[in-house]
Amino acid sequence: MNTFLKNINWKIVLYWTIFMSFFNVFLLPYYDGEAFLAKKVILGIIVWFLTGIIFAKIIQSRSS
Repeated sequence: MNTFLKNINWKIVLYWTIFMSFFNVFLLPYYDGEAFLAKKVILGIIVWFLTGIIFAKIIQSRSS
C-alpha cells in the first residue's frame, strides 16, 4: 500500500479534486437552489479526492 501512494502524481489528484469538487459540490447545487451543507461539502471533497487517486493511477498505468 505504501508504494501505491508513493507512485501517484499528486498534481493530477489535486487538479481533479479541485475541478470536480467545484462543479459537483458547489456550482451545480447552487444552480439547483440547494443549500450548502457542511456534511455534503466535506463528503464531496473526500469522494472526489479518492476518485482522483484512482484517476491518477489509471493515467499512470496507461502511459507506462
